[in-house]
Parts: sequence; C-alpha cells; structure tokens
Amino acid sequence: MSTLSADLERRMFKAVAGGYVFQPPSSTYFRNADAYLVNEFQKADILAIYRAVSAKWRPVVVRTALVLAVATDALLQNAEFEHRILLAVCVFIIAQIVGLKIVSCLRFRRLRRVLDSLPRSDERLFPRLNRPWIARRKDSTSPRWSVYHIHGTAEFMGIVDAPDEQTAIRKAIEKYEISDPVDQARLVASPVPSGPDAS
Repeated sequence: MSTLSADLERRMFKAVAGGYVFQPPSSTYFRNADAYLVNEFQKADILAIYRAVSAKWRPVVVRTALVLAVATDALLQNAEFEHRILLAVCVFIIAQIVGLKIVSCLRFRRLRRVLDSLPRSDERLFPRLNRPWIARRKDSTSPRWSVYHIHGTAEFMGIVDAPDEQTAIRKAIEKYEISDPVDQARLVASPVPSGPDAS
C-alpha cells in the first residue's frame, strides 16, 4: 500500500462492526462533510478515486504554479530582485493552495457517485465546522414538523426540523426529555410548510 493510501486510511476510515466509518475532510470552508458506512469493496473504490485524482491533477497544479511564478518574475524585471523573488514565491504558494483546493472539489465530485447510495453514520472522524451560517442554511432546508402528544386530545409540544417523521419524533423525545416509553409512543409529527422557530 502506498504512503498516500496508508495516510488516507488512518485519517478517513475507522473499523466498526460490519465495515468502516468513512468521512472525507470537508471539500470547502462552507460545508460539513457527512460520514458514511462502507464495506471493504467500497473502501477500495474510495481509495482508488483518491489515488487516481491525485496522480492526475497534483502534477498539473505544481507545474501551473511554477509557470505562474516564472511569469510573475518575468513581468517584474524592473523591480528590485528581492521583491521579484518574494512575489514569485508568494504566487507559487498561493497558486498551489488554490489548485489543491480545486483538486479536492474535483475528487469530491467523483466520490459523490459512490457516496450517494451509502448509509450515513452518526459517528464523525472530523469535528463539525463551527460556522453558524452553515447550521442556519441546513436548518432552513430541512422540513419542519409540528409534534403532538396524543392522549384523548392532541397536546402541541413544539416544532422541530428533521428530514422525516421518525427523526422528528426522536428529536422531540430528546428536546423535551420524554423518558416514559408510553408517552414516547403517543407522539406524532405533522409536516408544516412554515412556522415559528422551535422553542
């Protein structure tokens, strides 16, 4: 196994019962990457994508950065030598940072073909990005559910954001600390198009 593959395996895979938890680093500053449950074959496919994309595009990034650095030096022939070298080095470094970020996005696009059909995992290998606007954006696109406790009459509990009814009920159980299994079984969730923030 190559050094790259071994490093990827240590950082992005964790052995669990029945396979692995896989979580790629976030491809951008503005989003959190999901974690997935994968088997041995899916793990091999993911590592193959990482190796293929890196082998194809990283040399291109380095060559492009070098060309830009040389071009910067050539355009500044009338400047002080130290300034020319400093600017050329800065251009070389920045071009590589931008290029590698583009490679990361390209890699993630290829990974989506494998990941879209995989089950998600609640266990995370990388911490969530603490970006308030990410949480707001995620919440704004999630369906909203009115949760009721049914016992003769329907008692309104509150509103939660969740992708489906069962998740909404689970969130309500946690949020309102409903420990009695009988009371938990009496909860129902009804979708709402909009409404006040959950309290």
